[in-house]
Amino acid sequence: MQSSLSQLLVAEHQMILEAGKHVYALRKHWEFNPTEYHLQATKIIDFLSVYADEFHHNKEEEIVFPAISRKNELVGNGIVQELIEQHEDFRLLAQQIRMKLHLLDFAAAQKYFEMYINKLRDHIAAENEELFPMADSIFTQAELDKLYYQCIDKDLELGIIRKEELENSLQNFKHNEPVQ
Repeated sequence: MQSSLSQLLVAEHQMILEAGKHVYALRKHWEFNPTEYHLQATKIIDFLSVYADEFHHNKEEEIVFPAISRKNELVGNGIVQELIEQHEDFRLLAQQIRMKLHLLDFAAAQKYFEMYINKLRDHIAAENEELFPMADSIFTQAELDKLYYQCIDKDLELGIIRKEELENSLQNFKHNEPVQ
């Protein structure tokens, strides 16, 4: 059975993957409406920078990953370290996307966006299918509950209303139909 902690993090992954669908829907959109592409692409990278990085990755890096590393040093030196490095890669890709959008180089921005989303899908799969089930098995229920409430506290600290607004903002993206 999946813990409340895993359920929370997996639900956030679903929101992040939903944003990824919007990236693919914007493919070549700049060719017929560059202004709208720029607006929508900026909204998506803002969502990923705030929701995925500030809210989600922050909880993992400050709460979940250190707890897993303390519980199992081998895992901490392996998959956890790899996931942290991937978070850094996402931050760098986000900077590259922002730079290309600023330069109005939409083809390059889209290339980096799709690279970001492809890597993100693999990253999320590793967490959902390996890390979170492993965490659910190595921690006691009391430890899982404590980690869950620390994550809830982090959301409150960062702004739960802001988080909900971000989740609701995904419904406001305008674009072509998503490409799977």
